[in-house]
Amino acid sequence: MRCLFILTVFFLGLATHALADDSYQETVKKAEVMAQKIIDGCWAISEEDRSGPPVSVGSGTMNSALCMRDHINDLARTVLFKKQPDKQKEIAETLDKIIDDTGGFYGNLYTAHDVCAKQDCGSMWVAMPNDDVAKTMEKIVRDFYRQLAEWDSDYGFITSTP
Repeated sequence: MRCLFILTVFFLGLATHALADDSYQETVKKAEVMAQKIIDGCWAISEEDRSGPPVSVGSGTMNSALCMRDHINDLARTVLFKKQPDKQKEIAETLDKIIDDTGGFYGNLYTAHDVCAKQDCGSMWVAMPNDDVAKTMEKIVRDFYRQLAEWDSDYGFITSTP
């Protein structure tokens, strides 16, 4: 009898865990969809510019990156670090540094190497660093939403958003 009780408790625990795991996976999927909507919306604001000349492509791509940065800052202020103004400021400053440093690094990689120093490498390469900045912001948007999904039982942001 005791063995039957232990087995029953064990299987009930497995069933409860499986249900909780399904709910968690649904929350993660919803967070991924939410992140992608933000990313797509930020890319949409520069679609026209990105189909133009390299100077427009670069500025349009940076506008998309800044849109994502602004959304990340908004999530930091209103959800993840709502009660920590110092952390909100640190996040904002770090994002600006990431943008500057990523753009600077890829700018050097694409246009400051030895070949470009002795000849013009073309304007396309001048716009390329902004694409790398935007891709970095995409990753951070996804990472923020993953954290929101991971701690949704505390924040309730993912499950409470229609």
